[in-house]
Amino acid sequence: MSSSDTIIQAILNRIAVRSSSGLSELATKVTGMLDNAPEKLREEWDLFQKEVIDEVDRIENTSVDDPFTSSPVEDSVAVEPQEKLDQLRAKVSKLNVQVEAWR
Repeated sequence: MSSSDTIIQAILNRIAVRSSSGLSELATKVTGMLDNAPEKLREEWDLFQKEVIDEVDRIENTSVDDPFTSSPVEDSVAVEPQEKLDQLRAKVSKLNVQVEAWR
């Protein structure tokens, strides 16, 4: 074998070794992630449940006078357009009073 053939063969051998070791490292990382997936999923589920409970508490503790919340009765009853407009005007008026009080 000539020296150039030997060099080419050596280059190809090293590329093959590096490729296979890179693939094995990647496989090891993927396996590690898959092993941790159930734990990570459980942590995310627990966090989501806590956020939902906190949101329920926040909604339940929201003031009745809060102009940004609407009552379930108000939303479920069919309201005439003029009545809805009057309700919105009343909320805006109440909000204006609160803004002025904050100044």
